[in-house]
Amino acid sequence: MQRNPVDNRLTDAQRERYQALNELEGVIAKAMEQLFVRYRFPLEPLSDASLERLMGMRGKKLNATLFAKEMQRIALMACYTLQPALRADWSTLRLTSRLRSIPDQGNWLYFKKAGRLYTFRVVMQDFKNSRHMGKTTLEVKRDLAYVLSAWLRVLQQLQDRVEYLFIWSFRQGRLTHVASRNSLARRIPRI
Repeated sequence: MQRNPVDNRLTDAQRERYQALNELEGVIAKAMEQLFVRYRFPLEPLSDASLERLMGMRGKKLNATLFAKEMQRIALMACYTLQPALRADWSTLRLTSRLRSIPDQGNWLYFKKAGRLYTFRVVMQDFKNSRHMGKTTLEVKRDLAYVLSAWLRVLQQLQDRVEYLFIWSFRQGRLTHVASRNSLARRIPRI
């Protein structure tokens, strides 16, 4: 069945590939579980001991870089399924641990340590409808905060100064920040 451009129905091919949101949430949980099991980490927030062990891994199949690549992939998928309202803005969020000193421009991800996890708030000031809506602050949902906490902790171990949460390129043992709205749009279909 061919799709008429004004008809808002799925084609047969789209229907075959379609996954409901709750199915995607299960995919994220399973991917996290498989990653942690592969590295023999307990299925709980990453501890300092687990992170220390991860940084010491130098194998071809199990090492900190491969773990970080997979963790970033899972975290990106989680951002789009567990709190999808931000669309392409995830890659432009700058990290801060100081909520009161956030400048009046840009988009920010405020994080606060709460045990082994972090709590997060998204502060949006530069987005499509910002003229009409003004500054917007969103609490990050608990399931997403769990995934982002793991990713941020790994990233902080690999990089001295972490200014952005996404997108990092892993080449020749080096971590390079390559984020823009376009880089995120190119990366998402490959996840």
